[in-house]
Amino acid sequence: MTTTPPIETPTQPADFAILLNEKLLKVGANRAEHGFGVGMGRTLLPIVVLVIFAYILGVQSWIGLLLVMLAGLFVAVAFGAYVASQARASAMRRLYQDEIDAEIGAYLEEKTLDYAQFYQVSQVTLPSGAPLLRYLPSPKIKLSPEQE
Repeated sequence: MTTTPPIETPTQPADFAILLNEKLLKVGANRAEHGFGVGMGRTLLPIVVLVIFAYILGVQSWIGLLLVMLAGLFVAVAFGAYVASQARASAMRRLYQDEIDAEIGAYLEEKTLDYAQFYQVSQVTLPSGAPLLRYLPSPKIKLSPEQE
């Protein structure tokens, strides 16, 4: 029985943020692919039924049936894309809540870093649309007595 060695935690907060973001992206991509397949699979049978129904109702030209089938395929792709986006968002949110949030807490405790520092490093390091930035709560900014 072979086991994979545990992934070494990076020493730099920027590298750790990149690692966590890649983890979110990987899980999101896997679930989106699965969700698209499920969405497409759920609509194929209704499309076939729709084409048969159109044929029975009198659309007996091949072009008319082809147009009905293409319209059904467009709907199937749109539904598959919707299911994929929902699955991706759900998987990333769940991974963040179940694992990554705790990993960040343990990392910050181990490295004796402040959350605000990690948040700032993540914002500078990661691209603006990065999933990790979407799920990281912004740190509370302490106001000085003059600003209150």
